[in-house]
Amino acid sequence: MVRVRRVSGVALLAAVLASCQAPHRGPVASHRLHGALTEAAAAWDQLAAGRGGPEVEAAYERAVETVLLAQQKMSSPRTWTGASVPVGAGAGGFAWRAVAAADVVSVGEVSANLADEIRLASKVKLVAGETLAAGEGLGVPVVVRRARDAELVKKYPFLPPNGANLPVTAMIEFGRAVAGEPRVATLRLYRPQAERMTPVVKVGGRDRAMAWNYTAALHLAMNDGTLDKFGLRGMLKPETTLDACQIYRLDNYDPLRIPVVFVHGLVSDPHIWSNAINAIYADPELRRAYQPWYFMYPTGLNIATTSRYFREWLDTSREKLDPDHNDPGMNEMVLVGHSMGGLLSRMQVSDPGDRLWDAFFKVPPEKLRMSESDRKQFVSSLRFERRPWVKRAIFVATPHRGSRLANIGIVRWATKLVKLPGQSLSLLSNVVQMNTDSISTEMMDMANFISVGNLSPSHPFYKGLESVPVGVPHHSVIGDRGKGGGVNSTDGVVPYWSSHLKSAASETFVPYGHGCVEKPETVEEIVRLLKLHLKTAKRGSEK
Repeated sequence: MVRVRRVSGVALLAAVLASCQAPHRGPVASHRLHGALTEAAAAWDQLAAGRGGPEVEAAYERAVETVLLAQQKMSSPRTWTGASVPVGAGAGGFAWRAVAAADVVSVGEVSANLADEIRLASKVKLVAGETLAAGEGLGVPVVVRRARDAELVKKYPFLPPNGANLPVTAMIEFGRAVAGEPRVATLRLYRPQAERMTPVVKVGGRDRAMAWNYTAALHLAMNDGTLDKFGLRGMLKPETTLDACQIYRLDNYDPLRIPVVFVHGLVSDPHIWSNAINAIYADPELRRAYQPWYFMYPTGLNIATTSRYFREWLDTSREKLDPDHNDPGMNEMVLVGHSMGGLLSRMQVSDPGDRLWDAFFKVPPEKLRMSESDRKQFVSSLRFERRPWVKRAIFVATPHRGSRLANIGIVRWATKLVKLPGQSLSLLSNVVQMNTDSISTEMMDMANFISVGNLSPSHPFYKGLESVPVGVPHHSVIGDRGKGGGVNSTDGVVPYWSSHLKSAASETFVPYGHGCVEKPETVEEIVRLLKLHLKTAKRGSEK
């Protein structure tokens, strides 16, 4: 009994202490919030009167940051949009609220009730060497974060796996001071408008340059660790990531801006394109003209199957976002693919006819012994037409004729670690067993049905692909590890004889190995080609 009493006494003491401290935290937080709003209001009045310089702007922004941090310690941003909350009393008090969704009238503004979290852009730790897309001006750049859920996906299709990470600039706008009444303080979250060279905000009826930062939001969207798991897992156990195989958008759809779809390579994920996407956001011309998307897929699947998934998602994205097929941006789409992603991109802009089919099979589809549903899958993977709304392709370190590394013993051994989805494995086994007299000899080896096996130069895939022209203007970015460019160059994985295309409109060497995607010269070339695309898409022939 004594022990029970002692424990109960400790619990009672803890409860008493907690009851003493809990009311104290409220007033302290409220006092801090009131002080920050007072400072922000004083600076706002000077800015509205046209008297505010850099020091006043800095004081206003520090106060807004304090308000955001203090508010989030007390409550979720989703609760900020109800009735005004009194902060302070009397003539010096404020009626604090955030703009509700019903009050948002511009596509350049979002409501705080969208956010699970509002993160200060200045507190996002970037990777060394990461391209910065940001601009000076008034306001506090933040990232509005919202976890992916069914409601959000329904409203914003093609939302990334880690949800929404929106670049926003926070402003607190103050109403006129009225004697004896609390002053209205309203949080507004403005989107930096892509179509504007410099985003602006009105203060006291005057336009002022608005601060903005795309990089912090992109970093959280691409480099928070969510996408990393799709790399190796997507290679070794593609079935576990197949549900996530699709096209994703980083921003709201804009019918006027051109989608540029980035496609990663083997044992990789979309985060490798962060620098290229940042470069688009950093350049006013490209920011106004393009909307970056990415295609994520399990890289253990064979190229023909994955390219079918890619085609299906290109079709789905167009039907959902541009059902009338007349959006000027959608009709000028660009694909940028690295390594195997370049091959997948090439398959979207080619019309193979029967050439790929004939490389795999000795008989037409109707002669194969298989179910009609299985036959349909094979046909759609090897017989297809290019997507006419894709108008240009950029191939980065792409093995158009395979890589001899795929024939090395350890690589062939590694293919045994790949676990194909059960349904796919059963389908392929049945095809091989029931059509031994009708299938290409090389395809008798099941290893040739996975991605690494597809990379062998002797694979029938390349025999068929070699004779299929690329149906749009295309460009090659080729890695070179110290060979000085030309026919002897190699990136250590893909040699020049495989990455070179006679039909390419341009061929650019970068002094790096196969993982050259994030390097500045590669990014600069992608930027150059995207600007070239704008000229040719709008005004005549290519130069």
